[in-house]
Amino acid sequence: MKKILPFLVVASVLILFSCNKDEAVVEPKLSDTMIQPDNLEVGQVNYYLRFEGEKYYDNSSNNLFSYTNDTLKIEVIEELDGGRFLVQENYTPGSEILEGENAEYYREVKKYYMYLENENLVIERTTDDMYSTHLIYAFSLGEWGSGGEKVEFPLSLFTEKETTIEGWKTTNEYIEAYGEYFAKDVTLLEHNFGTANVIVNNVPMQVDGNGMTYVYNRTYGFVRSFTYSWWTGGGSGWDLMVP
Repeated sequence: MKKILPFLVVASVLILFSCNKDEAVVEPKLSDTMIQPDNLEVGQVNYYLRFEGEKYYDNSSNNLFSYTNDTLKIEVIEELDGGRFLVQENYTPGSEILEGENAEYYREVKKYYMYLENENLVIERTTDDMYSTHLIYAFSLGEWGSGGEKVEFPLSLFTEKETTIEGWKTTNEYIEAYGEYFAKDVTLLEHNFGTANVIVNNVPMQVDGNGMTYVYNRTYGFVRSFTYSWWTGGGSGWDLMVP
């Protein structure tokens, strides 16, 4: 039964997304079981649905993407001293990526710390591996795009520059830099998550590395994150699934 359940969850989401495009978008109800950035508790769990996209550089091709049947489970598993929490990431059984190329890597359980500090949601790695997370791809954030022990996501809404989430991407012009934006009415998988911060970290693309974009707010945490290749323009990412 445990192996069948992820298939059922993903199938129901994919059917909903493909068949209900003309129905009204709903505001998701925050469940006590979901991860709440400013009220972290052991046992909170988020599930994310994976997607793959094409032509990141071309804003006329934002809808060239599709969802896979891969889901990522993120769970708060332990409370530590100083208000820190240990978080665990793993693909759910039945995800196709676990049987494909680099399956051994994707079967690894990722762990890191998550906590609030000075109105920032902080994610801190527990190992020397800069890529010890699927959700945010890499522990690299800031004007210079350098790797570090932790990354900080301001929870106060950005107010200066606005962008829009369209298809799998943002509508702002392509940059090889770090940018902070806000987006209104962020709607993913038929759910409207309201206004969210959008961080575009394309500094690594200056040296042919991957860019990263994060969409999040105080209420729901990360509602979308994705990474994309300087070489191919292809990318992949995660959308928050609402129970």
